[in-house]
Amino acid sequence: MMLSNAISIWWEKGKSVNTDLNIVCLWDSNTAGSLIVNPADRYSDLFWTNNWITTINSWVWWDTILEVTARLATDLTPHKVVWEKNIATLLIWVNDLKTGATIPLTASEAWTNLQALITAIKTDGWEVWVMTIPIVVWDTTANDKIREYNTLIEWDTSNIVIDIYNEFVSPTDENQAIPWIMFPDNIHFNESWHSIVNTKLYQVLYPIT
Repeated sequence: MMLSNAISIWWEKGKSVNTDLNIVCLWDSNTAGSLIVNPADRYSDLFWTNNWITTINSWVWWDTILEVTARLATDLTPHKVVWEKNIATLLIWVNDLKTGATIPLTASEAWTNLQALITAIKTDGWEVWVMTIPIVVWDTTANDKIREYNTLIEWDTSNIVIDIYNEFVSPTDENQAIPWIMFPDNIHFNESWHSIVNTKLYQVLYPIT
């Protein structure tokens, strides 16, 4: 298994939340910010804080749900802070559903694995924020499964759900993303995508009233 990267950051912001937050972002190369020149432009690193929020980017190339589950003891648990609210964000399962996966899963199979992962994270004392899967431009055969899987995510009311899919799917073609969020490889998301994802996460902390 390839080693993951974990980067802690502290930035200044003019407003605070009610308790210290410790957020670990789990996913693959898109959470890593592949092709992004400045790591500070990744969605995990765009949290502005005044010492209220620590964010940790914990990623592995081509990560799957089962692989994330296997690495919790090394890449999640050690980052837990007992006096803070610990949050794990999940945006992991494209690599389980795509045609090129070692063993492509059905939406229901991936959902079963995800539920086991969420249970393990919660048992360790973390709150879970689950993001829906964005559209896959380079393997459109997976998108029907992605839509089915996202429906299962949205139906589950036991976790905080952040809708990423509908934010970025083209309004004219359900198998394409809006063009300005992708790098030319049509696999990895650019700085604009990361900025919007960060805003979506931040709105959970500071809901618009």
